[in-house]
Amino acid sequence: MNSSKIGRMFRVLMILGAAVGVAGTLQAQGLQSLELSGSNLAVGSWFGRAIPVPGKTVCVAGTAGCAVPNEIIMVFTIMGDGTFIGIDSNIFKGGTHTTAHGQWVSRGYGVVHATFTLLQETGTLFIGGFKNIFDATLSDSNNMTGTINAFLYLYTDANGNAVVSPSTGLPTPNPLSPTALCATTTGCVPLGEFTFIAERVQVEN
Repeated sequence: MNSSKIGRMFRVLMILGAAVGVAGTLQAQGLQSLELSGSNLAVGSWFGRAIPVPGKTVCVAGTAGCAVPNEIIMVFTIMGDGTFIGIDSNIFKGGTHTTAHGQWVSRGYGVVHATFTLLQETGTLFIGGFKNIFDATLSDSNNMTGTINAFLYLYTDANGNAVVSPSTGLPTPNPLSPTALCATTTGCVPLGEFTFIAERVQVEN
């Protein structure tokens, strides 16, 4: 084999080697990007059931006068733009509440952290709302487990009118304030922790 042919073969091998190296780098970057955005796997709608954690609620679930239910059936949607919406079987018997709205962020591969709020009434009287702290981990692409911590904000008077802060004009206690303040804030009740399981809502063929 003459020197010119050897030279051409060498150049071809060099080009192939560079291409393989670039492809490998792109693949590694792609996998890293997927891992960094892993919580996007949770984007979609979900159906689930939550139950109170024994000893971690403000009262014994289901007992007379206790606002904590035995279970909560829920549907929620995790949006690709960071928005979180959801609704569930109401936490107060005889009461109703609105759809919950909030935001979520990634806390790692397949891990979602969200905060959302909703408005609550007894059935005849507006009494305030809930703030919920939501943490979930995907066990696979169609199933997740997690916890919800619920906080009740009673920011209306006996007539159902909002009690407002003179400085901000917003209801007080403010459901957007840090939940760490709830236990020491008049009108705010930490209801406690729930665990949940959820399954992805699929499009039926």
